[in-house]
Amino acid sequence: MTRKKPVILLLLLIIASCLGYIGLQSISPAIEVSSQTDTGNLPKPDITAGSQARNGTAGSPASGIPGSNRPNPSSARPEVSGDTGSSAEIRNIINTSESIYTYDEMISDIGDLEINFPDKLKVSSIGKSVTGRDIPVLILGNPEASKNILVHGSMHAREYMTTQLIMKQIEYYLRNYGKGSYEGIVFSDVFETVAVYYIPMVNPDGVSLSQQGTGWITDSALKSKVVSMNGGKQDFSEWKANINGVDLNLNFNARWQDTGGVQTAGPMNYKGPKPESEPESRAIADFTRKHDFDLTVSYHAKGSVIFWYFFQDRTHYRRDKLAAEKLAGLTGYSLVSPWKSRNSSGGYKDWFVQDFKKPGFTVEIGPPESTCPLDISYFPDIWEKNRMTTAMLAHYLITVAE
Repeated sequence: MTRKKPVILLLLLIIASCLGYIGLQSISPAIEVSSQTDTGNLPKPDITAGSQARNGTAGSPASGIPGSNRPNPSSARPEVSGDTGSSAEIRNIINTSESIYTYDEMISDIGDLEINFPDKLKVSSIGKSVTGRDIPVLILGNPEASKNILVHGSMHAREYMTTQLIMKQIEYYLRNYGKGSYEGIVFSDVFETVAVYYIPMVNPDGVSLSQQGTGWITDSALKSKVVSMNGGKQDFSEWKANINGVDLNLNFNARWQDTGGVQTAGPMNYKGPKPESEPESRAIADFTRKHDFDLTVSYHAKGSVIFWYFFQDRTHYRRDKLAAEKLAGLTGYSLVSPWKSRNSSGGYKDWFVQDFKKPGFTVEIGPPESTCPLDISYFPDIWEKNRMTTAMLAHYLITVAE
């Protein structure tokens, strides 16, 4: 019996080894799958205002307004290369891959930008829309700067790609604040001398109507009124006006009495009962009156042209045309001649040039053959042409303008 013990022990060891090998083989695939799941992209920081606004639940300007049903577009974007400092660790924020860019997405993105770049950006509101939503303004650079530029978009509802363009400009300058430059002047120095006030979406109610129809409107009387103004149609994609049916870019006191168009409220071309009759046009006009802007840019769509003339005197004509030519040279857009602009009236640019005697530009993005709303396929070309417009105009104020 004593001779058999080593043999029995050896057999037991062999059996135990085989059982252990089979157990490890059955467990290891599960471990491999788990490790793949845990090594994906890290989530973005929990930005309360931004994440709540995107879901339409925040006590913010977007509260109660349904946002996009699409997934958070910033959750899987690649990191930006070539940035300095902490910006290289921040994923892209502004979504330029889809045509629809909603008010709620904008509010969420503003929250992300404000948290990631708190020392370079200040956020406020110029007032409220007809339905009570805030109209944000983002101040890039030094608010105490000696010179100031105002840039705004989406005054016409269906031209909401201008909001994407403005938001992307803001993100681009913030990311490259310390290393990007124009004509040898680093952005940080440019925006220390010239502050830029961006109003990305002047007409939030109109934009939501163009993008989403009436589904977001909770007031049944307002919903019925809007459908009636639209001729009973539920398709609002071509809507330009605010939710009162007033074309905001005909609602300023610049030869307003000569403005034609239609005589009743509707999707487009109604100038309103009087200048600045609408909360949105009144808000941006009041904001302009309170700030000493040296130059303004109104982004619209479409045509790839720049309007700059509004009956300037000879001295201001030369000055404004010089700036307009620089802007045209950068973008490749054509300047609209004074002769073709002679019937212009009621627009923000017209009013600014008339009342403040300073340069104002209406920049129409998108090729002439395009239709509004612009398809996102046009954005890459629009971006390349307009990426540096603000830096160029700020540089112009620093080095050329009197």
